[in-house]
Amino acid sequence: MTPLRPAFPALAISVAVHPMSWFLLHLRETGTGLSGLIDAW
Repeated sequence: MTPLRPAFPALAISVAVHPMSWFLLHLRETGTGLSGLIDAW
């Protein structure tokens, strides 16, 4: 097994989780919920 093989799932998870942290931060700061996030888009 090459060393890169376990790195690919780790990268995929980090790429999926990192943007969600920004969405959750926005939801916490504004307190408007998902509708406020959609309005901001």
